[in-house]
Amino acid sequence: MTDPSASSVPADWFRHSFGGDYLRVYRKRNEAAAAVEAAFCATVLGLAPGDRVLDLACGAGRHAAPLAAAGLSVVGLDLSLDLLTEARGRLGSAVPVVRGDMRHLPFANRSFRALASFFTSFGYFTRLGDDARVLGEMARVVAPGGGMLLDLPDREATIGGLVPQSERTEGELQIFERRWISGDGARVEKEIRVVSGSKTEPTEERYHESVRLYRSAEINALLSAAGWLVEARFGNFEGDPWESGVGPRMINVLKRRA
Repeated sequence: MTDPSASSVPADWFRHSFGGDYLRVYRKRNEAAAAVEAAFCATVLGLAPGDRVLDLACGAGRHAAPLAAAGLSVVGLDLSLDLLTEARGRLGSAVPVVRGDMRHLPFANRSFRALASFFTSFGYFTRLGDDARVLGEMARVVAPGGGMLLDLPDREATIGGLVPQSERTEGELQIFERRWISGDGARVEKEIRVVSGSKTEPTEERYHESVRLYRSAEINALLSAAGWLVEARFGNFEGDPWESGVGPRMINVLKRRA
């Protein structure tokens, strides 16, 4: 389903959409699933206790917590103050979390053994050059020979399984979601209406999401230009090989070129 109104999604939608309501809207993204995903990441990247790892777009720290529990030296980075506040409460002082923009990472060259980008935290920006900049920054802060897990949605599976509209209840919230593929076919877009309060005096907030859907050839070209080698690609966190249109994810296991 395409929609010519794709341009109505603000280019900086991510500055508003990851506030306090985000954790309530996505309540089902829980610690149990994060533990499985973190263990998968550590295994495919060959991480050992003591390895320094950057959890990029760490959000509320769901993945940073099990990574740290496995003995890794984890640092989290996110742009959202609300989510970082939640992360600090969850992680305590053992895991430092930093506020920053992934296009300009506030870390020295070769600061990390590995980097993890979970759950579609890449592809937010409308300019392709910004995505290329992010991959370059990722490569800059990871030591040569180090690894990265880059978790993307599978393009064909996302388009084929798109649910145009849905509604649900999370606690006291009524959540109405509308989804579409942008007019140029490059992005999956979402508008979220969150209604709370009484029936006579409801309050409403609107949020947007917009993520680029990469074909394998497109992301391969960007990765190569930034200094990343594709070592493996999986369709889910159970470890099934990636095949376009079959699994929900395109989980890239990458190595920083020497």
